[in-house]
Amino acid sequence: RATNATGQTALHLAVGGGDTNLFAALAAAGADLNARDAAGKTALELAAVSQRFDLVQWFEVRGATTAPKAARLMTTPLHQAVAQANLPQLLNLLTNGADVNARNELGQTPLAIAVAIGRADLVLTLLTNGANVNLPDTNGITPLRARFFGASDPVPEPVPKPGFSKRPPAPATAKPTATRADSLPPELRPPALAGQPPLNNLLLLLLENGADPRIPDAKGNTILHALQPPPPDYNHPPRPKTALIPEATARIRLLASYGLTPDTRSTNGLTPLHAVVAQANLVQTFALLEAGAGINTSDRQGRTVLHHVLTPQMNPYRWQHEPETRKSLTNTLALLLDNGADLRRADTNGATPLHLLPAMDEALRELVLPVLKTSRHFAAAVNLKNKAGQTPVLLAFEQLRAKPVSPAAKVLTTLLDSGGELPPITEQAGTTLLHELAGIGVVGHPFFGASQPDATATEAVTRLASNVVARAAKVDVRNAKGETPLHVAARAQNPGFAAVLLARGANPNAQDAAGDTPLHLALRGIGPGPGGNPVIPLLVSHKCDLGRRNLAGESPLRLEVSRRFYFTPLFLPPGATNSFFQAARSGDFPSLDAYLNLDATLATLADPTTQVSALRSAALAGQNEMAERMRNAGATDPVSAALLGWTNSLAVLVHETPRIAETNFAFGMPLLHLAASRGQTAAVQLLLTGPVPPGLEDAFGRTALYHATTNGNPGLVAWLTARGVRRSLFDAIALADPVRLEAVLATGPGRANETNRMALPALLVATDLGNLDIVRRLLAHGANPNLGCASSARFFPSRFIGGTVPLHLAAWSNRMDLAESLVAAKAGVSAANERGYTALHFATARGHREMAAWLLARGADANAQSAITNPPRMFPPMNPYQVSSGWTPLHLAVRFDHSALIELLVANGGKLTVTDAQGRTPADFTLRQMEMMMSPWAPSPYSAVSSPPGTGGSRDPARTQAVVETLKKLGAVVPTTQGATFINRGLPPGFPGQPGFPVPPPGVPPAPRR
Repeated sequence: RATNATGQTALHLAVGGGDTNLFAALAAAGADLNARDAAGKTALELAAVSQRFDLVQWFEVRGATTAPKAARLMTTPLHQAVAQANLPQLLNLLTNGADVNARNELGQTPLAIAVAIGRADLVLTLLTNGANVNLPDTNGITPLRARFFGASDPVPEPVPKPGFSKRPPAPATAKPTATRADSLPPELRPPALAGQPPLNNLLLLLLENGADPRIPDAKGNTILHALQPPPPDYNHPPRPKTALIPEATARIRLLASYGLTPDTRSTNGLTPLHAVVAQANLVQTFALLEAGAGINTSDRQGRTVLHHVLTPQMNPYRWQHEPETRKSLTNTLALLLDNGADLRRADTNGATPLHLLPAMDEALRELVLPVLKTSRHFAAAVNLKNKAGQTPVLLAFEQLRAKPVSPAAKVLTTLLDSGGELPPITEQAGTTLLHELAGIGVVGHPFFGASQPDATATEAVTRLASNVVARAAKVDVRNAKGETPLHVAARAQNPGFAAVLLARGANPNAQDAAGDTPLHLALRGIGPGPGGNPVIPLLVSHKCDLGRRNLAGESPLRLEVSRRFYFTPLFLPPGATNSFFQAARSGDFPSLDAYLNLDATLATLADPTTQVSALRSAALAGQNEMAERMRNAGATDPVSAALLGWTNSLAVLVHETPRIAETNFAFGMPLLHLAASRGQTAAVQLLLTGPVPPGLEDAFGRTALYHATTNGNPGLVAWLTARGVRRSLFDAIALADPVRLEAVLATGPGRANETNRMALPALLVATDLGNLDIVRRLLAHGANPNLGCASSARFFPSRFIGGTVPLHLAAWSNRMDLAESLVAAKAGVSAANERGYTALHFATARGHREMAAWLLARGADANAQSAITNPPRMFPPMNPYQVSSGWTPLHLAVRFDHSALIELLVANGGKLTVTDAQGRTPADFTLRQMEMMMSPWAPSPYSAVSSPPGTGGSRDPARTQAVVETLKKLGAVVPTTQGATFINRGLPPGFPGQPGFPVPPPGVPPAPRR
């Protein structure tokens, strides 16, 4: 057990020259067979490395740790002697009875190893001592097959007789007719199949001594089924090319002379030619044909070599991107066609090679189609039917219908140009070929992400349609749904086919089982955007009836008006000049009559843009006669009834819903208030029934009495007062009524801080209206000047910025008198809204220098930065104001070109080095054109503060240059190029788009505004 300096025991040292007797003695003395030296090696592993296979066997018999795989493959001394090419030891072992057919872990015999190392002397020795030449390994590989593919053994013709064989060679097979080589590349095109390389004794030695080339491997394939193309030449420059085809042909003929014919089938019924063409193996294809392989032999499924070459068994990447593979594939196909491969041969399902084209990979189809067209049988094969009755043309048509794109159209066009025909037009399952053709279009609309057919596909369909329609007995034939082909073309957005049908006299007003015309179906297939179904103009130009109704009572005109956000002149009825809803709002009687004469039900529709009915739009716009016209057409609307005083309609509504007066139908105003705002006394009297509280307030906190007062209807005011309606706090503020205000405030403490249903404090509303006297009275009664509006308003109109306080409104509108009163009442000059804007931000953005100086003198922070309200981790910013995060008043002064304010802010501590959330200093804003900010208030016709024009996106170059000079004078670095940024479109002060917003009629005016 003693070791030397490297950790080796006596066993390790004995490996170098000792025999098994020495090892036996050491083991008997107690030596550890598994001891490891300093390098971690056992004596067994050293024996394997030293190729002492006799010691390896000795160790393993005595239970030593398993040797490495390289040693275990040489499991017998005979394997070891062959692997070492030790002929004397081999003869000694054979003389002493070694098993000549013993196998190692891979199932290899000593003969297989001798063949692998290419030693003919060892092979001959083993054969003469009884080695079985046909014993396969675990993968079914015989020594002959291993040699055939493991070494280049070119063989001459005819096969010579070596003289040492145990049997005479088989008679040589007669050479077949020479294969046509016209389609081969020049470098492979042999001048003659002669001048063969010299004999290789080893391959012949195996064959002459009984090696059977017909034995299949574990997968059932013979040697010929596994033929591989020559390896690519990666040498630079390339080596001179060898005679590839003569060599390959000679090797195949050699095997044929020993029983493996070129048409031998594998266990799955394939011939070698089937296998090699599926790999685009051009050289071996030619060699097999030259050796006599049958060109039209079928496999068990009836598929010929053409079927197999068109379904290559390789990664699609190869024929899509590898030039050599693409070239080899087309050349192999051309070689087969040149040598008699028949396109008309069908498989057991009746499918010819051309039936494979429509479903083929597009890249592969474009590769092989030009070659297939060169066959003399191509024209005859395009109309052959499979067992399902389908021709290649019909399959190509179905492919085009499923995917109307250029590649599918090309194959159909090619087949048609070659004499292909579609089946006759006959009824099948309730549809016809005309219906099928009409259905080739686009399902959906580009507005929603669908794709239009490309130009090639459209041209192919139109051309096919013309041919089919010309042969049709009638073009209005119906399917099971009662649809004509024109219905289908309209739904599928197939303008080419629709034009062909209309030219042949198709009825554009034909109705299906649901009563829909083609125009109904065309309109349902489009989105609300400005684009549309291309079939629609065709139908309208052919006198399609816009007013024809289906069983549901819908006309095409109603569908168009109710679904489209954009007006299109295409659907203007005769005599109309405006869209339907524009006519209702503007009082355009001729246009409205033109629409209603076609379809009176239009009066009940809602504008898809505003969701307001045409009747209500007319009533809100004061178009009373227009509203009466639509009422007579059958339209009803509670808002219109209240605004116009339709007592009969209101009586029915109140009877059905006694508290309907409380419902907010428009702009946060209950129905009762809408009637009062128009002075409709009878309507108000109907609506103010027992269950309705007299003091009902609208979203702004105003009662019906306020609206009656602003309308100037003293009779209605008196009636409401008699019913117990009293002016609210917000009535008094809106009407600037100090007497009523004092009376309300005197009713209890805290009334001055009340909010309306929009969560707007009374002082904020008074400041918005700009009435200094009302503001002072509220402050005197304890109104909190720092009480802002809530983060989100409950009722329309929206877009009030949460946290807005009265001082923000005063600064925005430059009302110094209001600001002084508010600050005197302890208003915070640095209070910010939810977006981080302070009063100084608003004064600066509007260019109010006097207001800004006044705020700075009272402690406003010149470096206050705006904030964001987006959820965390939102990127890129979804809110248009996220990009304005971190703006100081100086950023806004530069953005809106206020040079005087820049100097004022810097003089009061403003820093030109402060950066916003995108790292931009104020000087960077000299280059920005679209940076905007939102006003502190949602403008409305009732607002004084929001009435001045907002901050837009345009800039005066002269003012911008003045800002640049000011910044340079102050020491700022002004950039000359604009960096990357998110474009902030911003929202200048503006009310959300709502046509017909009820502007207050003349009445008691609000307080004077500055």
